[in-house]
Amino acid sequence: MARFAAPTRQSPTQMPERPRDPLADVALIPQAFAAMGTEGRILRATMECIVRHGIAATTTHAIARRAGVNQGIIHYHFRDKNELLMRLLHLMFAEGLTMMDAISASDLPARRKVERVLELGHRFITKRGDVFAVYIAFWAHALAQGGQWQGSYQKLRERVVTAIRDIIRAGERSGEFRKGVSAPAAELLLACVHGLGLQSVMGPTVLGPRRVGAYFGMFMQFLLGAAELDPGARKREQRNLTGSRLAAVETPRPRQSPRIQPRSPAETSWAKAGSR
Repeated sequence: MARFAAPTRQSPTQMPERPRDPLADVALIPQAFAAMGTEGRILRATMECIVRHGIAATTTHAIARRAGVNQGIIHYHFRDKNELLMRLLHLMFAEGLTMMDAISASDLPARRKVERVLELGHRFITKRGDVFAVYIAFWAHALAQGGQWQGSYQKLRERVVTAIRDIIRAGERSGEFRKGVSAPAAELLLACVHGLGLQSVMGPTVLGPRRVGAYFGMFMQFLLGAAELDPGARKREQRNLTGSRLAAVETPRPRQSPRIQPRSPAETSWAKAGSR
């Protein structure tokens, strides 16, 4: 019987460990539906119907036909179409939040964490247009429906903004980013993803992956540029601005003398004659 030698473990000096990718073990929608059985098939079919026909034309009958199940099976898992759509919305946002948590919990420095968030947004826009189209459809649906839909969408969105803000705030504490930029930067980053993603879906030939990457690079330069400013520059700028505003309020405006019209030649000659 042939015997195989056991593989020898190489020391860290021979094979350095690669830093673990915080997103390596995260299942992506719609691939994650495969592990959810029949419910996952229904959710995947719902997403595909929305991409093809929009939310209004996505009926439970169309979903059942797409998923290859009886329509009664859908109502066994979901009370109605509204509950099915809400379940899909929460799952899609949960995916993004899971990725944010993985980035936040990693040992990467704050700058690299923000870069990973930007890479995530870039991949989302350029590689997953179908999923992004469903996000846009849900946004429009929430805007049109109002009430519970709009409230749920806003709460989920705010959780994503908070997760991004916490990652940037870690950079503020470490001194990599200027303090006070986390809140507007988080909103700006999410707005960039949504805006660039919408343009990419509408005109992929105009806004390709290279240009999307360039725009995200500009955002990163904004954060780094803000961090490289003189720490006292912002205070001096605010002090000067405040002082100029107070001066404008407290300093009385000089009284303007009435405008004197130039004399005509006749008036000039009369004045000379009167002075004699």
